[in-house]
Amino acid sequence: MVWDKSYTHHIAKVLALLAGNAARRAPLIVGGYVVLALVALAIAVTQLEINTNTNEMIAKDLPFRQDFAELNRSFPALGDNFIAVVEADDPETAREAAKSLVISFAGRPDIFKHIYSPGVSAFFDQHAFLYMPQARFNSIADRVQRAAPLLQAIVAEPSLPGLAGLVGGLAARGAKDLSPDFAEFLGSVQSVVAAQIGGRSRALDWQAVLGEEKAEAADTNIKLGPARHYVFVQPVLDFSALEPAKLAITAAQRLASDPEVTRSGQVKVSFTGEAAMSSEELRTVADGASLAGILSLILVACVLIFGVRSWRLVVAALSMLVVGLMLTAGFAALSIGHLNLISIAFGVLFVGLGIDFAIHFALRFEEERALPGHAAEVLEDVAAMTGPALLLCTATTTLAFLAFAPTDFAGMAQLGVISAGGMAIAFLLSMTLLPALLALMPGNPGKPTYPLLAWNLGAPGYGVRKYLTIVVLVAGIAAMYVAPSAVFEGDPIALKDPEASAVKVFKALKNDREAPSYVAELVVKNATEARIMASRLKDVFEVRDVISALSFIPGDQAQRTARLRNLRSIIPEPKSNQLPDRGEDARKKALAGLKKSLAGLERNKSAPAEVRKAAQQLRRTIDIYSNAEPRSAQDDRVLELSLFGDLWPTLNTFIEKLDAERITVDTLDAGLRSRYLSEDGKYRLDILPRAAITDDLTMRRFVTAVKDVAPHATGAPVEIVGGADVVAGAMLQATGVAALLIAIVLFGALRRIGDVLLVLLPIGLAGVLLIATTVIFGIPFNFANVIVLPLLIGLGVDSGIHLVMRTREEIAAGHQAELLETSTPRAVLLSALTTIASFGSLAVSNHRGTASMGELLTIAIVLTLVCTLIVLPTLVDWFLRPRHRRSFGG
Repeated sequence: MVWDKSYTHHIAKVLALLAGNAARRAPLIVGGYVVLALVALAIAVTQLEINTNTNEMIAKDLPFRQDFAELNRSFPALGDNFIAVVEADDPETAREAAKSLVISFAGRPDIFKHIYSPGVSAFFDQHAFLYMPQARFNSIADRVQRAAPLLQAIVAEPSLPGLAGLVGGLAARGAKDLSPDFAEFLGSVQSVVAAQIGGRSRALDWQAVLGEEKAEAADTNIKLGPARHYVFVQPVLDFSALEPAKLAITAAQRLASDPEVTRSGQVKVSFTGEAAMSSEELRTVADGASLAGILSLILVACVLIFGVRSWRLVVAALSMLVVGLMLTAGFAALSIGHLNLISIAFGVLFVGLGIDFAIHFALRFEEERALPGHAAEVLEDVAAMTGPALLLCTATTTLAFLAFAPTDFAGMAQLGVISAGGMAIAFLLSMTLLPALLALMPGNPGKPTYPLLAWNLGAPGYGVRKYLTIVVLVAGIAAMYVAPSAVFEGDPIALKDPEASAVKVFKALKNDREAPSYVAELVVKNATEARIMASRLKDVFEVRDVISALSFIPGDQAQRTARLRNLRSIIPEPKSNQLPDRGEDARKKALAGLKKSLAGLERNKSAPAEVRKAAQQLRRTIDIYSNAEPRSAQDDRVLELSLFGDLWPTLNTFIEKLDAERITVDTLDAGLRSRYLSEDGKYRLDILPRAAITDDLTMRRFVTAVKDVAPHATGAPVEIVGGADVVAGAMLQATGVAALLIAIVLFGALRRIGDVLLVLLPIGLAGVLLIATTVIFGIPFNFANVIVLPLLIGLGVDSGIHLVMRTREEIAAGHQAELLETSTPRAVLLSALTTIASFGSLAVSNHRGTASMGELLTIAIVLTLVCTLIVLPTLVDWFLRPRHRRSFGG
């Protein structure tokens, strides 16, 4: 063979020596690699962890990341929470269910570290009167004042005889001063009696008698909706596990299904939040990566069998692939130590890219094996001929992967390091293990390689390629006008499985501006600064409200506590927690006396009309009750318990509320304090957006407006916008760095600017077409698929290198054969097909990020294939071999 009289000659000699020695010591080389691969696999299994903390995928030294870190240091209870969303038709039922859930979670401190539900703690129950709106407070206070005489009489004798005496006394003294409240009380008694007639159990609502509405939530500073409560839970996480929150989420789901919480189906509890969505996402990613890995190996094997048509070459190539995958996993364990949400796809990338080395070497071996010669000598020649190009491809692909290393996108940088190491391993194996395997399975001399595409040869083929090239170039020019409209989607929620339950709940809450979905946060030094910043932020149009610990300090406490003390003085103390039992005869006489007194009220013209009507309805209902058959001796006692059974607990709770003391920051609920006031006295502000954040533009507008006033604001929307900017910038930086470094390497290897441009032009064309494709088909760039552009440069350049260097080799050797008649374009095609098969397998993942990576990589490889096998050969005809135009059909 003829070698280029340059440094390539020396590289070729070294690689030929390496491959030849491996072929002559094949058993030792194969055995050594098997042992090494098993050791690497053991290291990977025992030391390679999965770090599922997505926050660590962006560099920690960025200002917005430092602000977020300060928030987590000052308020550790806020991190990695999941949210139990408690919903019911009745607001009080939802609130009581949330309270039950809080109690259940608190009973498992080994799983749940911190639990908080706005407005459902005992603190807010006790201080309800200080938080409610002024009009409602006045209404309750006035009603209690009017109801005091009735309550005093009932408390003195909470029984049917006592009720009969109360009504009889009022009828005897005259009824003109009776208020509508008394009519409502008689109506409540009538409802209880009517329920008993119908065989139902219904207790008299003493809260209504006192003027309280059960549906009112105590915490009015955070509007939770009429029938929805949130329980924020910080679970104990194990980041060494695939699903750090799985144990806690499973336990939470079990506790939430308790009948005490669900109220026999009246309450629905669903889960969302960072921890819940991450748990589902990681399972989705892991399952998708496993499926993609298996599927990619199967598809790659099928492409090899179809394209290579040699079982020994297929077995050798796949064996090299498996060994390389094990060695790369071991390298990942030693170099990085863990996999993140993106780098977990390194296996599929290695399968798709590592097989290229085997294909180019194996097909060239098949082509050269058709000539006479010993297997070891042929392998030396193949290594000398393909090795320099493979080494150059290793360098360019490695540079494409490492292009993310200097960026702030740490997650992608880690994938780049692992994959770059994998490329080096694949090259080394193609020069050592693969020759050894082929030497052990030499087979018979092969047949000459058939042309890649018959229509691509001769004058007709050249004409077709020429016109297709012109069409592609024109499309590239048009794409340049479309490409600037490309979109980057920064919200990680768009990457998650849309069918995952936690994601569905979160998306439903996104449209509810009252829900705690996208809230900006700010940490300030003290109360004074908290007041100042809250005032400034409330003046921002995009901000609806600002909540801090100070928001929970009522402003008119002196007036209200004075009124509460006054009410406390007229409300009677319960004498006992037990209801008196006056006996069956006393209850029968009481019912008869009650009917008689009600009849008197009914006939009393001085009584208000609503009182007379209520007395009439109650009398008639008691008549029906008294005459109902059959009746047991216990029915009257059951009725008595239904009427007065809830009196003592309701009255005791009401008196506790009347005894409420003035609230200060120091006396706030402990759970609330831990979320708004740090141990070192710092205040946290929740900054609520005015509009529901349903798209990137609204989120960015909100974040920009907030940070203009508070530069150190943080929280989910700030993290999302900041992370999106980092990733988008990293994509542009990595693409530019990869293109520059690869161009430098190409110039150093090819030594001709024209040849370098020939290699790079089709790749640039494919890149522009790819970006335009994302615009036309609405495929946004995201955190996962941004690796496509720099990788496209690396992979596309590889194909160009093989074709250009093979052309130069043929020219140097004086061969007149058409480039497409050699094994090189066939290897390029098979490499592209295997890469498509491997990367395309990622598209089956339910994780939208992983799937979009697979989709975009597949499109990129197809476009690269078109530009490499159609445009590049035509450009070679036009520029690289003008003197040989006739042999190419020109």
